Amino acid sequence: MAIVRDPKIKRLATLPLFAGCSDRELAAIGAAAEQVIVTKHTELTHQGDRSDSVYVLIDGMVQVREGDRVLAYLKDGDVVGELGTLDRTPRTATVTAIVDTEVLLIDRRHLLPLLDRSPRVGARLEAIAGPRRAA
Repeated sequence: MAIVRDPKIKRLATLPLFAGCSDRELAAIGAAAEQVIVTKHTELTHQGDRSDSVYVLIDGMVQVREGDRVLAYLKDGDVVGELGTLDRTPRTATVTAIVDTEVLLIDRRHLLPLLDRSPRVGARLEAIAGPRRAA
């Protein structure tokens, strides 16, 4: 087993979505993901918009709204945008940072090849998306 030294890869390994991934898988995820700071009051997604990115929250908190109704607050380790990105459907909710929030942004054009290389991550994303589809 290789020792993970890259700080970004170490951080990825702590997130539930990527738990149990090999160093090779984590390196591929790290290469596909862009670390971004989303400032307070900035929308990550807007209800009805086209879905083209998945966001994995690293540090901070976001509010999820459908219209004027608050559905949830999400924090470190949670995933946003997987449903529309996987299903190619419009965003089902507006997600807004309520504090400065660090995220990993994975664009759809990088996500699909990544899921081919790492079925474990794909299975976890599907597990997250399933209950949200049902709702």
